[in-house]
Amino acid sequence: MKLKKKVSFTKSLNIVFSSLLFTLIIASGMIAYHQWIDIKYSCVSFSKKYVTVLASIINEKLANSETSLKLITETIREHSEISTRRFNKWLNTQLYILPNVTGLNILDAQQNYTRIPMLSENSNFTKDFNPKSRPWYQMSTSYSEKTSFTQPYNDYISTKRIVSVSLPFFESGEITNGIVAFDIDLSFVNQSLGSIAPPIQGNNFILAENGEQITDKVNMTNIEKNLQLLTRAIWESGSFFSQEDDAYYFYKKMDNPSWIVFYKVTRQNMNRVMIEMNTKIFYFIMLSILIICFAWWAIISVMNTTLTNIASSIRYGRFDGEDSSKILALEIENNISRIEDISSKASTDALTGLLNRRVFDQQLETFSYKSDSCLALIDIDDFKSVNDKFGHTIGDLVLKTIAKLARKYETANIKFYRYGGEEIAAIFDGININSANSIIESLRIDISERKYRESELRTTVSGGIITFDNKTGLEALELVDKLLYLAKESGKNTIKR
Repeated sequence: MKLKKKVSFTKSLNIVFSSLLFTLIIASGMIAYHQWIDIKYSCVSFSKKYVTVLASIINEKLANSETSLKLITETIREHSEISTRRFNKWLNTQLYILPNVTGLNILDAQQNYTRIPMLSENSNFTKDFNPKSRPWYQMSTSYSEKTSFTQPYNDYISTKRIVSVSLPFFESGEITNGIVAFDIDLSFVNQSLGSIAPPIQGNNFILAENGEQITDKVNMTNIEKNLQLLTRAIWESGSFFSQEDDAYYFYKKMDNPSWIVFYKVTRQNMNRVMIEMNTKIFYFIMLSILIICFAWWAIISVMNTTLTNIASSIRYGRFDGEDSSKILALEIENNISRIEDISSKASTDALTGLLNRRVFDQQLETFSYKSDSCLALIDIDDFKSVNDKFGHTIGDLVLKTIAKLARKYETANIKFYRYGGEEIAAIFDGININSANSIIESLRIDISERKYRESELRTTVSGGIITFDNKTGLEALELVDKLLYLAKESGKNTIKR
């Protein structure tokens, strides 16, 4: 007996939805992967900026001490008697306005030694004290017009952990007439390292050339390990991963003194932050899958009900083809609407309403070598301080406001994208560099003049703009990113081309 082929009205629909669901899962996996890479890049970038800022803070405080040291040294050159009461009073005044300086040492060519604050001649400290034995003297015996920093050591008098910065002064030629040195309390290092909250939970510290940790306490532990860290810090600034600690190290070198600021983040803490930042895209993917599955179930249910009604009508002679087709058509339209909504969410940034990074990456390479098209990249100046001072709710409002101002300039040939964080990219299709620059400048002015409910809140942007002429999309992106950083370095609130 010949078997009849089984008829299935839902097989094609099942194939379509299975393919759609499989494609969505694969696409979601790729999006999640690229999002993970982008987030990791952002975490690394923020960590490098953080350690650079710490180094700048410490450099600034030390530079203030160096400037005052040079001023006092120049004044000493003009005084024949450096031990007069009036001169000592002036030195005390200078020391008072330097919060991190605990002592001032002066040793002239006649071996006259003066210390501010002054010590009693009957003091136990002065009996066996020899200024030439101090590290600041040994660092400045040669002809040099540059300040010299010592390694950390315990002050002979106060017993505090200090470093000294010294500078010789000269009467003529290369004959040293004396040495002036500041004793700097290292407690300011701890204060500086704790002055800014780190972007990721971690530890920051400073190492000297000998591997000792710069702190107000004697810390000679882990010297061998610290020296290994110093050997891996080969660039002016950078980062590396330590398998031994399972941690990332970010560092910034200082010129004078020759210290290196380190910021250590364990891989566990780094991954935790990255997972937290990636949670939204994960929820979006799961919601999309649930919507697809629900649409699948709904259409199958309606189709089964419709086919049952059609079969029942045919069997019992009550067939109403028009009503059944309207029900089926309506359900298909509803399903199409759901799919379009998912597609729109996948290409639009939820916060700003601009096209998202994924769309930007897809479209960027299509403009390679197009001489009549331009690429611009802008970044909100000091956006982190906005979040810190006014809160993330106001920070989100600033992003929405700037995005709204940008959309006023959107046309069929001008598109804006949220490139990442507080960065917004723009592609000008068939628009020359002068016209494109004029539009970006207008947007920059609109942003700088925008007023908010918070009277102290003002926003500016810096950026760069470039043509695609003789460049791939990726090459143009790298060049415009350099222009953006150049705009930041030149004072911000400007567009470089």
